[in-house]
Amino acid sequence: MPGEWIANSDTFLKRSKAAASQLPNTQKIFVEAGQVLTCAEHHHEIDHTRLSGAVLEGRQLDAPHWFAYAPHWSPRPATSKALVVSMGFNGYQTIYASNIASHRQYCERIGAAYVFVDKPDFTPLTMESTWLKIPLLLTGLAAGYEWIMYLDADTEVKAACPDMRSLASLGGDLLMAKGFSGRVNAGVVIVRRSDPVARFLKTLLVESGKELPPEDHVPWGDNGYFIHFGKTYGGLRILPTEWNNNRDPSLRDYIRHYSAGPMRAHFPMSQEQHALVAQAEAYGRTHGVRLKGGSPAFFRQLEDLYATALAGSDLLPPIPWAREIAPAAFRDVLF
Repeated sequence: MPGEWIANSDTFLKRSKAAASQLPNTQKIFVEAGQVLTCAEHHHEIDHTRLSGAVLEGRQLDAPHWFAYAPHWSPRPATSKALVVSMGFNGYQTIYASNIASHRQYCERIGAAYVFVDKPDFTPLTMESTWLKIPLLLTGLAAGYEWIMYLDADTEVKAACPDMRSLASLGGDLLMAKGFSGRVNAGVVIVRRSDPVARFLKTLLVESGKELPPEDHVPWGDNGYFIHFGKTYGGLRILPTEWNNNRDPSLRDYIRHYSAGPMRAHFPMSQEQHALVAQAEAYGRTHGVRLKGGSPAFFRQLEDLYATALAGSDLLPPIPWAREIAPAAFRDVLF
């Protein structure tokens, strides 16, 4: 079915060549059979599967066609199994709902699976729940995903963000950007499937009780351990700030991170969202626990949170990570 096709922000529309030429901000491209293109601006893909199913009424795109399209389309890397995972508890799943929607849109655009965990609604681990990202990443690796991106709930993925698989040329299997402190920030973590990166992630949990030097210390969570052990991990590659921008509101970034610091004030919040933040902070003061990393209670609480978060998940079937990683000295106490 030859023809002129226009991709707008809602759907693919067949138009005559004359009609296409009258539309603003469109370009014409000659697409070979089976060629894959991605529209970073409008969250759409042109590929032979979508066109044959949604537009060409079951016919394969087995011959070249002319297409008209909005600017900023770019080739998509060869497909490999990819996953994006995020989490939100204690009201932050609602506070950052718009950011979470941007995660889903990104996954739809690049053809990645998406897992967002928000159960239980409230966890007493509060800030220490950031450790959960490590078991989630390990679970994704065990499930066979070749690329996994972890995103904090307070990150917004912009429409121009490239497919994470386009970073393959950097090498390495752990990709992170530095935050405003000048150290790697664990709000965005990208891993490529490998045995070394799985061992690295397990090391962070095994060493979670280690006292870190002041230059690596972060008052809560896992970030300090990424900083400390990342210094000697040969698979780490530092990404440009665009991939995790928590410091410069003027930057044309790919992922904007509204973490505590320079960017937090740039996240617009309604009165309802401010009230939810106050509620979350009050819950933390009343019920929050600060557990020593590496302790039996730490592993028990983290394992309980993990089990609840992934209960019934098909995309991320739970694994017995804690049984494997918890120090032998108190493994029997836990399990």
